[in-house]
Amino acid sequence: MVRKDKEIKGKIIDATVELIKKHGDTSMITVRDIAAGAGVGTGLINYHFQTKDNLINLCTLELIRSSIEQLGTVNQNTEMTPVEQMKTLGRGITSFMVVNPGVSRISITRDFVSPDASDNSVQVMRMLFPIAREICGNGKSDQEVKLLLHMLVSSIEAAFLRKDVIKEAYGIDLEEPKQRDMLVDLCVDSLF
Repeated sequence: MVRKDKEIKGKIIDATVELIKKHGDTSMITVRDIAAGAGVGTGLINYHFQTKDNLINLCTLELIRSSIEQLGTVNQNTEMTPVEQMKTLGRGITSFMVVNPGVSRISITRDFVSPDASDNSVQVMRMLFPIAREICGNGKSDQEVKLLLHMLVSSIEAAFLRKDVIKEAYGIDLEEPKQRDMLVDLCVDSLF
């Protein structure tokens, strides 16, 4: 029975992830859509996850964590300087946000409203810390490096959330890769 429950939960999660990727806007996803995609009744979704919001939050966290893990391989590239690594990771994070706006908006908003030590923003900062530490050398304490990372990640997240304002006020279109990269590079150069 436990194995079957795990299989059912896995099917529900997989179906939800696919719907999130397809729609981006999670308000367009219904419990019936999820159930149909998973090949289960709607009651099983409520049984395993209590609410659609719980399920979507879980799936969103998994999508972001998976992306963070993939981006983390950049810091293993010894041919890049630490500043180049930081810019490459910042560009990757920003690109992920633009390509996955629904998931990113959910994640960032959740992190701002209900922050905790294991949220996605903190996970990104932890991934970036060794690179930032190397860039700063002994000139800054760990606390100062973490604060710089907080400023970097928060700036990128805020720019994403306010991308229409950024475009109108400053002429930077985050949908355009070159302009998005320029913004990230400016943030990294200003902070590090």
